[in-house]
Amino acid sequence: MIKLSLDGPGSIDEIRGVREISKNRLLLISRNRIVISDKDGKFEVNINISTSGGNSTTGTDHGEYHPNIKPHTGLDFFFDEISNDLYLPLNNFSYPEWISPEVYQEDKKVVGKINITTGKFDFLDISYPDFLAENLYATLSEINTSFDDKGNIIYGFDVTPDIFVYNTTTKETSHIANREGFEMPSPIINVDDIYGYTKDKVRFYRILFNTIDKKLYQIVMRPHPEGGYDAHVRFFDDNFSFIAEEKIPQGLSVKSLLFSDKGIYCLDMTTEENIISYDNIYFKCE
Repeated sequence: MIKLSLDGPGSIDEIRGVREISKNRLLLISRNRIVISDKDGKFEVNINISTSGGNSTTGTDHGEYHPNIKPHTGLDFFFDEISNDLYLPLNNFSYPEWISPEVYQEDKKVVGKINITTGKFDFLDISYPDFLAENLYATLSEINTSFDDKGNIIYGFDVTPDIFVYNTTTKETSHIANREGFEMPSPIINVDDIYGYTKDKVRFYRILFNTIDKKLYQIVMRPHPEGGYDAHVRFFDDNFSFIAEEKIPQGLSVKSLLFSDKGIYCLDMTTEENIISYDNIYFKCE
């Protein structure tokens, strides 16, 4: 057990990401800080990333661009133990109105990295693609990120099945459309009704690379005729091209997933309160 201070100066405050990076070291990302701790609770690294005024790292104001880690999206950050670089999806707080078109210009970067040894922060050349930025689709869609074991950042956006792959070594990006049988939604004109526009739309809202079976998965939420959404899982080949999609049975949650050499397991919500059970999702691909 590691006891953390959640109040007062230097507090952790709302843990958003945890990962074991070696046998005796844990990486924690909170709303205010990035911390590396040993299992006795001693901090080796403690970087302030709060949005308080004047807080900056090498000229980058973290009140403007802030890590956007969300526990329910899975492992959406990556720590490179060789370079000590931590790769993070970002929120953009540069404009007071988050639905302002200026926020989603093509050159707005949505992924960054911070070196936990030097504190140096850099933006990666990852931004909203033209077809999202020009039509304001980005207002509906934060970036979804995942990481493989070959130095690739695999990412996508809620409103499109497209997959993008950025290589951290070559700095090159490839785009896999995966739009078979899919039509792009109409351009967004009236931003005042932005929330109404998102209702009953298909959401491609999680991308998951399983480092055990070396496969990419995508969680898709499709509107149900009687209201609500049905969850589906998409399966891809080694080049990240779409192969198959399968509906997830009722009672299984896509907010809690486990990886294994047999694919992914979904939390079974139908069991008794004192039992935690996960069911495997199998794919039949020709």
